[in-house]
Amino acid sequence: MQPLQALLLTIVFQVILYFCVGNKKRYIFTSLVFLTVISAYLFIYPPLFIHYKSNSYIKCGLPVLSVYFTFWGLGTVSALVIHLVYILRSGKSGNTRK
Repeated sequence: MQPLQALLLTIVFQVILYFCVGNKKRYIFTSLVFLTVISAYLFIYPPLFIHYKSNSYIKCGLPVLSVYFTFWGLGTVSALVIHLVYILRSGKSGNTRK
């Protein structure tokens, strides 16, 4: 599995979990999903996708940097955008009472 495939699968998983919650205003559950996804992007995924070659004489950090940028940059931003869109969407539908 490539890093972008893992990123897309995690995005789909996050959206599915938010739709399962619905508009029930479970802030603890949505916050837990958000923090779990962010921690996966920051701490779990990058070490899984970095392949170190022990016989290589050239120590280039560029492949490692691209994996970290993919998950830290794109993953964190996508999780934050999905979370904010969910909060704004559920906030508009929840303010129907006056």
